[in-house]
Amino acid sequence: AFTGFHLARELPDFNTRRVFRYRNYGAALGASYPISKFRRVDASLSVLGVQLTDLTDLGARSRTRTFLYPSVTFTHDTTVPGFLFPQAGRRYAVSLAGSPGLSVTFATLLADARQYVGFGFGYGFAFRLSGGLSVGPNPQRFYAAGVQNWVNPQFNRIPIEDEDDFVFGTPVLPLRGYGFNEGNGPDGGSGDRFALANAEFRFPLFAALLPGPLPVFPLYNIQGVGFVDAGAISNNGYSAFRTNADGERVFDDLLVGTGFGLRTIFLGYPIRVDWAWPYDGQRFGDRTLYFSIGLDF
Repeated sequence: AFTGFHLARELPDFNTRRVFRYRNYGAALGASYPISKFRRVDASLSVLGVQLTDLTDLGARSRTRTFLYPSVTFTHDTTVPGFLFPQAGRRYAVSLAGSPGLSVTFATLLADARQYVGFGFGYGFAFRLSGGLSVGPNPQRFYAAGVQNWVNPQFNRIPIEDEDDFVFGTPVLPLRGYGFNEGNGPDGGSGDRFALANAEFRFPLFAALLPGPLPVFPLYNIQGVGFVDAGAISNNGYSAFRTNADGERVFDDLLVGTGFGLRTIFLGYPIRVDWAWPYDGQRFGDRTLYFSIGLDF
């Protein structure tokens, strides 16, 4: 496969009252080799460019950097597809990627494992464990990001400090109950390593609430989920607990959220709605509402 792309966005810095324009562009060559029906190896080589322009300073010159980004991923997938998400089976993947030093130098290892347990009639559990570690002089930044394709996002602050972060900054999700770059510690929810666990109970909503079949469009295909997300994002070390100003022992790098949600197909799009509450080890925080587009985790 061959891919080319160009993306431009304007991001404000509310602290300094400046507006920056980021351009991200590049090309990638990729290949996939099937070892068997359930296992494959994917590899790619990308050349990435990024340009940073300060729109509030007309005399400032744009900064441009170029990156070489190779990656390789091994995937084992024996999941059984369902209507909105897999109904049984397991999937795990391990990837290694990095930049060898044209502008930045780092190596990143990522792992993801999922297990689906179905009970028939749309009921089942889904479990996921994932983690990542980035090492080198310019390690990759991971940050909390709520859910994928979040339509109504909330920002603690945009987790971009330079050109590298715009290209290589990677969201850790789903971590429901938290906004972008939101966490308990002074660094917020970002760092060079992370671990994340997700558990969901999935069920057909109206079939669970009402006796007998309900083949009335569009209610019949609405699925409900109850979930718990627990993750940790840190730099160098890890601290699960800290003592707050009131002398209470609360979570530090550990981020925990729980709640419930709805899943359906609307106008051909997979729609998700989640209500989540963060938990700091002592009490639950304010509710966060997520509207997003996508399936599964």
